[in-house]
Amino acid sequence: MKKNILLLLVLASLTLLGLLYFLNENKKPDEIKVGIFLFTSHKVIDEINLGFKDELLALANKNKLTIKIEEKNANGDQIQLEQITNYFKNGKFDLIFVVGAPAAKMLKDRNVKTPVVFGGIPDPIEMNIVTSLNNHNSNFTGTTYFPPTDKILNLFLESFPNSKKIAVLRNPAEPNSVSVANAFIKNSIKKNIQIVDLPSTDGTQIETSLRTLSINKVDGLFIPTDNLVYSMLDRVIDESKKKNIVTFSCTKLSVEKGALFALGAEYNFVGKESAKVAFPILTKEKTVEETPVLVVNTGNFYVNKKDPNYKKLKKIDGYIETDIQ
Repeated sequence: MKKNILLLLVLASLTLLGLLYFLNENKKPDEIKVGIFLFTSHKVIDEINLGFKDELLALANKNKLTIKIEEKNANGDQIQLEQITNYFKNGKFDLIFVVGAPAAKMLKDRNVKTPVVFGGIPDPIEMNIVTSLNNHNSNFTGTTYFPPTDKILNLFLESFPNSKKIAVLRNPAEPNSVSVANAFIKNSIKKNIQIVDLPSTDGTQIETSLRTLSINKVDGLFIPTDNLVYSMLDRVIDESKKKNIVTFSCTKLSVEKGALFALGAEYNFVGKESAKVAFPILTKEKTVEETPVLVVNTGNFYVNKKDPNYKKLKKIDGYIETDIQ
């Protein structure tokens, strides 16, 4: 009798443990599970991520839905990038939100079948993430924002008309950086501006590139959206200021760090727009295949009034000047 009772207790305990494991490993039937995959951490990526989460949870609350978010960050590391990709590929997620072209590309290359929404990638077609913005017919969609490199260049040249040579500091291993830098370089060549291309794939090469700025006697330094360069942005801008070189870019963050000006989107807004793309997919109102990539066209004119060169800076039509410093 005692043996039977003991056996029943053991079986009950195992059943309870199995139930607890099942509940822990599986989402509730009415719970929506969203994975967030970040390539690395810096303010641009963080703002997109925060905007996405704030808007998504606000939409869920408004519609009385429960959304569970699980966030992973590769910290720019290739091994972590692969491990997190496999984790999301094998996990049970209703949708994956990804920020950072290398992370999005990895999900695409590994043939992840879960609906994927990317945030703010400049040129998803060139990066082979989608074949078309409108009729991509794939499980990848999201938002795209391409900085107005032509307007950025024109503003610099109108403000500093004697400029003949501009340096471009970029990481050739980053698709985002390559697409924006190439567009800027192409526009510069059309205007007979000499470009000093400074490709750098690590911190040591960036330091070497910074030392060549004076040697090349450049008039300005353009910084595209670049995870590596932005991880050393304080150092880059500080060094360019020591050499009296005008630094300009396409993000609010660059001006916050000391660049003279930038034309660019509010990346928190990009994140919110990404959530608006994702939500109808989560609620089954739309399929990911029929959801077009949303082009974000709005932008701001960020300026650093503390920079001595601010007085030379011209106005630009269609943009409201925003003092960051």
